[in-house]
Formats: sequence, C-alpha cells, structure tokens
Amino acid sequence: MSTADRATARILSLCEQGSDDRFRWTTQDHLVIVLIMTTCSLADAKAHLSALVARVSGQHERVYVTVHGKPSAVLIATEDLESLEETIEILTDAGTMRRLHASDVELARGEAEVREELDAAMRRRLGPRM
Repeated sequence: MSTADRATARILSLCEQGSDDRFRWTTQDHLVIVLIMTTCSLADAKAHLSALVARVSGQHERVYVTVHGKPSAVLIATEDLESLEETIEILTDAGTMRRLHASDVELARGEAEVREELDAAMRRRLGPRM
C-alpha cells in the first residue's frame, strides 16, 4: 500500500470511527476533498500505466512522472483538466472578473436577492409558458 493509500485509509477510518470531533461528519453541509498526489518514475509509469490511469480517472488523483528524479509530466483526470482550463478562462476574462468583483461588493453590502425575487425575475425573463 502506498503512502497516499495509507493516508487516505487513515482519514477514512477516523471519519468512520467518529472518535475525534475534528473528523466526524455530522452534516451534509461540509465537503471534504482529499487531494492525493503520487510521484513515480517514468519506468514505473510505463509499467503500471493502466493502473495509474484508472486511479487518476476514478479517484481524481494526480500522478507526477519523473525523469532522472525531476518532475517531467503529470497525469490528471480529463474532468480535472477541463475544470482547470475553465477556471483559467474565467480568471483571464476581465469582464467576468469585474462582474464577480461587483457581485462580491454587493454581497458585502447585504444586497443579496432572495429566491422569490430570483424566481420572479426568471418568470419575467422567460415569459408565459405554453
């Protein structure tokens, strides 16, 4: 069992046991993301590529592949790459960033809309339905 697998197993066992309040999952309001990163040599990556791809795609693990001991490439899940690309696109769009900043300022001033207001705005926008 790898170090990452042991760490994941330990976290999950603590959560299941509930022996420590810091690890007890008591509500659905919390999301825990455990990012697992594995490093392996190019030779190991070649020898275990199918298993690595399965772990990357199934568990969203990142695998750093080294050549002569130096990181050279990373295997990540397709979904994770798409998410990173979308985040970069949003962060590099000046107009979007201005709107996000303006929204943050409105929220800080308490200028949030309640669900009923949003529902009414959507009904006005969509018009009468058939």
